[in-house]
Amino acid sequence: MKGTKKILTFTILIIMIFNISGGKVFAQNNGQQNKNPETQVNIIINGERFQPSTQPIIENGRILVPLRSLFEAMGIKVNWNAVEKTVYAFRENTAIQIAINSDKAFINEESVQLDQPAIIYRDSTYVPLRFIGEAFGGHVKWDSNTRTAEITTNFVVEPKVQEFTNMNIYVDKKIVNIPFNPVIANGIGLLPAEPILKHMGAKIYRDYMTGEIVAIKNETELRISIGEKTATVNGNSIQPVGKIIEYKETIYIPVKLLEQVFNATTAWNAATKEINIHNKQIAFVLPILPKEFIGGGVVPKNVPEPIPVGNTRLMVSDNPEKISERTLPYDSATLWQDLVKSDEDSIDHIVFGYHENGFYEPITIGITIENLSTTNEIEVVLPRGIARSTSRGWAIYDVGLKVAELGISNKLPIIPMRKTVMKPGETLLMDDFYVSSGNLIEFQHEFKVKKKSGTGELDYIIRTVVSQNDNTNLMAIKEFPLPLDLDNKHPRGTWDFAMIETELPLYEAGTYQTAYSVSNKVTDNLFSAESSFGKEYGTIGNIGHYGATYRIKIPVANNTGKTKIIKIRLNPRGGRCAAAVKTDAGFFITPEMNSEEATTIIEYTLEDGEEKTLEFEMMNAGGSSLPIAVNIITEN
Repeated sequence: MKGTKKILTFTILIIMIFNISGGKVFAQNNGQQNKNPETQVNIIINGERFQPSTQPIIENGRILVPLRSLFEAMGIKVNWNAVEKTVYAFRENTAIQIAINSDKAFINEESVQLDQPAIIYRDSTYVPLRFIGEAFGGHVKWDSNTRTAEITTNFVVEPKVQEFTNMNIYVDKKIVNIPFNPVIANGIGLLPAEPILKHMGAKIYRDYMTGEIVAIKNETELRISIGEKTATVNGNSIQPVGKIIEYKETIYIPVKLLEQVFNATTAWNAATKEINIHNKQIAFVLPILPKEFIGGGVVPKNVPEPIPVGNTRLMVSDNPEKISERTLPYDSATLWQDLVKSDEDSIDHIVFGYHENGFYEPITIGITIENLSTTNEIEVVLPRGIARSTSRGWAIYDVGLKVAELGISNKLPIIPMRKTVMKPGETLLMDDFYVSSGNLIEFQHEFKVKKKSGTGELDYIIRTVVSQNDNTNLMAIKEFPLPLDLDNKHPRGTWDFAMIETELPLYEAGTYQTAYSVSNKVTDNLFSAESSFGKEYGTIGNIGHYGATYRIKIPVANNTGKTKIIKIRLNPRGGRCAAAVKTDAGFFITPEMNSEEATTIIEYTLEDGEEKTLEFEMMNAGGSSLPIAVNIITEN
């Protein structure tokens, strides 16, 4: 108690002296300006390199540093009394007094011996380096080889922050409207982490168990510790280029961290008052097959009618495709749904979605599942999925192929659901996607729903939902689906199969090339509006087989007396399109092609007298117009 009174008395005295001096802080030249040689010293404060306002000097063999510059960098308040030629410094419960030309300093009225008196040089107060570091309980480590002083404080040094209220932030050339401004701290440009990462297409959530902000983008997981202000990428610690800070109750990250973690391109332009962030388009996972010019090609016949294979349910959410004021007159809505009632113990699902944000502000799209049963618990098992978005208008390359290649090769990544078991009446959010203005998004998710415990049939509903409000609880959106956009007849529906299979007529080697049309709307329109569940809410057939797998078997025979090479090619018969394919040779993606181009997906050497059934599977990656021709030709 006695010590506290002394500190309080001392602090009041200091304030009185400072007020008498008019509050003007400066240091005078004492005639030693040319006496002290300047020297180069590296100074690091809590791991950050620091450049003082004036150079350190050597006085009587001791290194002296500018007091105000270092103390203020450590978050310590400094006052100067011109009458007494004395410096006062404060932080929390510690007060320091240093008089010029005195070899003593006072810390909370206790005298401390200096190994070199404080002096004035170039209008700044200089004191011994070690005293600066240790005065407020810190530690100084000196490396004579590198002439580096590492100062470690026992308190957090808050950086000086400069806020920019008139700078525009762009992500992929789209302006970002957020209630936070960019800042510079310690010479490093920083941006608010969560809103910027969202606009870049990352999945954002807070892990309250670990106290971290989590951002997942293109299978890269960035975790930012809210308390420690540290970062990890895919479980490995990284050293960001600049400090992560908290400013106005918001976590800010260095702009360069976006380059470091997600390979983005960034530019901070003070002249134009713009910050530009460009997402790097990720590379394809599968090899791209070459294409060739074939002219018009042979006119194809329609494929023989396929049959459904398996019992995986396919839910296609592609209408309304463009979400705008015309198609979404509400703040939030259900886009499509799959109502399931079954005596089975488990059911496999594929949810495919394709939507464009036609609003000027971002929207959020989600996939939810609600347990309608009152007697059993259900569980989502092995949820896997991917979402890709683009603002460039290159739908086939940026989203179509990048979703299809992962679907057909069984490489969809695991979805990190926080919870997978639903009690009766409970709803879970499986995944959500932040879609910027003008962006197109495609997603495909695969999972199993099984009865976890209890009695009675499976009774649940899967929904794709949308909200214009970032704060909306997506799990609370349970209205009937939006009306169909009949001006743009994109597919919407649910079917109890997700694969179809057809076998073509026998092809004799050496005969003229032949071709068969798939996705032709006539013989292979199994995913029709009429066969869909939920017809009462409006359905449109999935003639392009989006989200589904198409298996095609091609029997071939060689009775020519010679070895022949058989080629199976894909050739668009409408507009430009592409696909991901699986053959005996592996997984591939086709290039985007027009009706005068083709790509060879199978090349097989057929011996004389041999019969063989060639086979491939295909997932459509989108196109301006269908169908696609399967072209069979003997090369030699």
